[in-house]
Amino acid sequence: MRAPVARWRPLAPRDLDTARTLIEDTLSAWQQAWFHAPAVQVESVALVAPRSACTFPGDACVYALGTSLRWSIAPDASRRLANLALDLPEDDSIAVGAVRAAPLLDLERHVTDELCAALASLCGDNAGNESRLCATPETHTRLQLPRGGVQLRVASNGGAELLSIVVTPALLHGKARAPGLPRSTPIKPLALRSDSLAPIEVRLSAVLGQAELSVQQLLGLEAGDVIAIDRTLDSPVDVIVEQRDGCGPRNLGTGHVGRTGRNLSIQLNAIHGRNAL
Repeated sequence: MRAPVARWRPLAPRDLDTARTLIEDTLSAWQQAWFHAPAVQVESVALVAPRSACTFPGDACVYALGTSLRWSIAPDASRRLANLALDLPEDDSIAVGAVRAAPLLDLERHVTDELCAALASLCGDNAGNESRLCATPETHTRLQLPRGGVQLRVASNGGAELLSIVVTPALLHGKARAPGLPRSTPIKPLALRSDSLAPIEVRLSAVLGQAELSVQQLLGLEAGDVIAIDRTLDSPVDVIVEQRDGCGPRNLGTGHVGRTGRNLSIQLNAIHGRNAL
């Protein structure tokens, strides 16, 4: 039995709209899972002529799924996306130049993995398992396209380029022959941002107050001495989130000291805004 003949036609300008819609729909569920509002957008769409090459940035991480789909992720895209998922400015420089907190690095990997899973879902049943989704070395940043293709650049709302995606005619024509196809579903269900952050543990401290002593007073301290601090008995105490791996402490809010059973406890009476953390 003869194999079916694959139909092919050169890409036309109308295929640009098809490619844009395809990528926007694919990224939609991922964005809804990770961001309060859309955080990325397709910035440009361009045809790649047959028998020509498509070049990815040399410092980007390039991924391939079969011969139908390839994309690159900018070096700082994971950090920007994690910041946006936490409702921080995308270029926030928490611990940049020092040590980035381990929970933040885990979040960066998670949001990027889910992005790759969403893009891989474009290939549907042909995507196979995730082991077929692999990073290629930098020597593969130049992609030969015998039949051309469409290259899309995805940027943050702040204008930073995050992704470069190349779709081949075979994938576009396959989607075009299935009008009314529902939005792509990732290979595995997308994890919600809250699910990713929920296991992360933080340490809280209650600061009763402060006092200043001279070195002479400090050296002269003995058991039984009383140190007066800068708070009255009814003053609230500061509740601090202690961050590890190079991140300084942040003030969560204030509260009053009380008792729960035989333990001291803090009743919160004010929590600072999200941006204070």
